[in-house]
Amino acid sequence: MTTTTKTWIHSIAAAGISSGANAVLATVVSPSTFNFSGPGLLKLAELVALSSALAVALILKQSPLPSDAQTVTATVTQTVETK
Repeated sequence: MTTTTKTWIHSIAAAGISSGANAVLATVVSPSTFNFSGPGLLKLAELVALSSALAVALILKQSPLPSDAQTVTATVTQTVETK
């Protein structure tokens, strides 16, 4: 795994952690809407999913998916003698 791929994966993980932190903050700001009961938990999950999707879209805009394929270019030099 290349360092670019590792960095990209770490960025995606950070986006997920940030989305979870936003959800916790939402429970503090509006506990009647975002809570750990049935309908409140569904709204909390929706908030985390939408926040994560937005963060991932912004990461992909800044640095697109890494490519594991590497291009190798070889140059061959040939000498021809004439008589």
